[in-house]
Amino acid sequence: MDFYERLKNMSLLRQLALMTLSIITAFTFLLFGFLNASIDSYARNQIFELMKSSQDEVLYMYESGLQDTQEFNKRIPNNMEHIILSKTKKQNHFGTSYFATAVLDEALKHLDKFETEYQIVLRVDGVQYYYCMQKTPEGLTIITIADSGFSQIMRNSLLNRVVDVMFIVMVLMLMVLLTWMGNIIYPINQIKSYIDKLRVGIPAELNINRKDEIGLLAESLVAMNRELEKQEKAKVEMLHNISHDFKTPLSTIKSYAESIKDGVYPYDTLEKSVDVIYDNADRLEKKVQSLLLLNRFSYVLEESAETEEIAMSEIINKTILGAKVIRPDINIEVELEDVYFLGNQESWTVVVENIIDNALRYAKSVIRIELKDEGGLYIKNDGPLLDEKNINNFFKPYEKGSDGQFGLGLSIVKRACNVYGYEAIGYNEEAMVVFRIYPKIAKTLPKQKAKTNRSLNLGNRSKTKNSEGDKNEDLG
Repeated sequence: MDFYERLKNMSLLRQLALMTLSIITAFTFLLFGFLNASIDSYARNQIFELMKSSQDEVLYMYESGLQDTQEFNKRIPNNMEHIILSKTKKQNHFGTSYFATAVLDEALKHLDKFETEYQIVLRVDGVQYYYCMQKTPEGLTIITIADSGFSQIMRNSLLNRVVDVMFIVMVLMLMVLLTWMGNIIYPINQIKSYIDKLRVGIPAELNINRKDEIGLLAESLVAMNRELEKQEKAKVEMLHNISHDFKTPLSTIKSYAESIKDGVYPYDTLEKSVDVIYDNADRLEKKVQSLLLLNRFSYVLEESAETEEIAMSEIINKTILGAKVIRPDINIEVELEDVYFLGNQESWTVVVENIIDNALRYAKSVIRIELKDEGGLYIKNDGPLLDEKNINNFFKPYEKGSDGQFGLGLSIVKRACNVYGYEAIGYNEEAMVVFRIYPKIAKTLPKQKAKTNRSLNLGNRSKTKNSEGDKNEDLG
């Protein structure tokens, strides 16, 4: 465990270096273990091939009538002896080494065990000898003997060559691994430096031209930084807009209160002046409630993962009752099917109220509400068409509406829909503005008998305010 902890605390470069060294070491030991057996087998085969080749040359010279022993010996490798037996069993010895009689006697014991060729390794008096025996059609038998010294010389020669090749391979592998390690460590250090600069607010750039996981990580970090900068800019703008939006009613309340305290009624009578204070306080209350709702929907998934099937027609019908009081001049056309949305009663009530409030603010004469089993909820009005350039920005907090005012209503709608897996969009359709809510994943909820859901009063939305402050409640 201590080693594992120390390994985790090492830098990535040291971890890779240690891993590389371990792999090379293990590979070397395994390779040498395998090479020992392989080289022994290869050396043995090579010795026998060399002995056989030397035999053929000696036989050729012997059968050609060459009797010069010195000439024979020049063509015979060191530590090797040839014995030629004629039909009369006469022995002719050739070579630079002449082994003891016991060594030859051991070979003679095997003459009857083969017809043409025979190869064997025997140990005589504790020394290992190689025997290669051959019988010719002319009746000659040649026995070639080599001791272990000759075997060791060949084995060492082979092993040295293999070691040289292995060393070159190891050096090349190490160079490749070091290059690969550097190719990984350098961009990671670039990413770390980039993050460190961003952490302390220093402008930084990250340019890593790679298509692997490191490149994708770098692209994600850059994209995340851009999004954070965008969000920070939007947050600053939003705070500025909120401050500006709160300033007018607060200033009105303060100035009217001071005037009344001094016995002056700025709006004709005391009752009318107090109504102005009440109206502005009501506006502030609604804005604070909107901010709280917007914040609440950000954490609603963590607070409560439970959902139920909500009868949307009941919510729509209740909201319409209040809407008719606010704008009795607006004709509200309704076409509702028995459709259920997943979520909770309070959230969908807020969503429907905010969209209808927005429609009431801009509609000229008609609001059309459609609830379809396939398609979702449509709320249409014949007010000014949406600006196509900013059509995707209306659901952002405190985005300006067509009258230049700011609002949170549609932002609350968007946040609530996302929580429950629904999409909220706005678009122009012929001469009408349409806001549509539908499931992100196509599905059809079962039509059921309407359930009795808890009715929640979200505030007095039936009053009609004609003061300039009401325009600030713009939800679009």
